[in-house]
Amino acid sequence: MIPEEVSFYSQNIKLAGTLYKPGNNAPYPSVVIVHPASEGERTSPFYEHLRSELPAYGIGVFIFDRRGSGTSEGDFETADFHDLADDVISAVDYLQSRPDIDQTKIGLHGTSQGAWIAPIAAARKSEIAFVVAVSSSGVSPADQMNYGVAFHLQKEGFDQTVIEKAIHLRNLVNEYFRGHVSREEAAAELSRFEQESGSKRVTYIQATNYPWILHKVNGIMKWTINRFLFGRK
Repeated sequence: MIPEEVSFYSQNIKLAGTLYKPGNNAPYPSVVIVHPASEGERTSPFYEHLRSELPAYGIGVFIFDRRGSGTSEGDFETADFHDLADDVISAVDYLQSRPDIDQTKIGLHGTSQGAWIAPIAAARKSEIAFVVAVSSSGVSPADQMNYGVAFHLQKEGFDQTVIEKAIHLRNLVNEYFRGHVSREEAAAELSRFEQESGSKRVTYIQATNYPWILHKVNGIMKWTINRFLFGRK
């Protein structure tokens, strides 16, 4: 296995990566690794089995630092799935420009969030030869996150009324991001729940993209709007 440090551009953002080459059997097939929600740096041990095993079987492995991670430019926090899919497509374009890589045998390997992004990229670029989707979902991201919210709230002992309110708020925020509900409408509805309280014991619960926070204040349940979403224009 021969590592080569490379860089390429996506949306005028410079991204850095490492191509793990299998040796002298060029042109060789290759796979671009599509990041999960975490593990944005190419040096993560999460990818060790891919970079160490696949080149031994004649397959190149390209792992790049996700935008805003490692030595790559950009901002991950402001990127949506289509931006991240653009980065993956640009990585494939880069590999296609190399004479040592078989242009007809370049595919994607995505885990978790990467298993959503990889199919988006493949649908937009027909030359992508294959997609390996690990821990993928058979439903939309919104449906999966709603399931996760309900599961964790139930596990923490919240009753069904609280769970239904939580899902209602998530769906409202999803509609805002889809452009179907105005910012003012969404903020007004969230504010209506913000001052709710009850005697039920509450444990602090927060997860990525939760539009609200449930927490315990002197034993009282409180809803607090996530100001990251609704505290600024």
